[in-house]
Amino acid sequence: MSRLFWTAALLGGAIVIGAASAQAQNFPARPISMIVPYAAGGSADVIGRLVAAEMSKTLGHNVVLELKPGAGGNIGAELVARTARADGYTILLGSLSLSSNPSLMKLNFDPRKDLVAVAGIATLPNLMVTSADGPIRSFKEAIAAARQRPGELTFGSSGP
Repeated sequence: MSRLFWTAALLGGAIVIGAASAQAQNFPARPISMIVPYAAGGSADVIGRLVAAEMSKTLGHNVVLELKPGAGGNIGAELVARTARADGYTILLGSLSLSSNPSLMKLNFDPRKDLVAVAGIATLPNLMVTSADGPIRSFKEAIAAARQRPGELTFGSSGP
């Protein structure tokens, strides 16, 4: 990948607790923990490992990846939101679930108030597919069918 991509990622390709202005000029003085709130082997794990490796090289200190999967990303996110000091040594590799989970379930933290988004580091495409034999041929038709038959359509999703 290009140096520009990695430089952008290193400038904040995660969600960071705390204000950067409070950091000493010799930051980092110790290893940084990157919390990935998803299971091993998925896209967040792969991206986290790539970003952590480049951050380690650039910063001169280890960035240690810690997988804390569960509850649609909420376990790891809550760990960072509720227990991490605001010193930049614990970062969260967040995802879209941080914005959707508050409307889907009761959380013990507020992602909008307890976390600070620093930068986006990746875009992962998503597709909507249906049976080739089915009547739905577009997203617009899927929405119309769901409105016509509330509670009758089923779907599978990689997230909430």
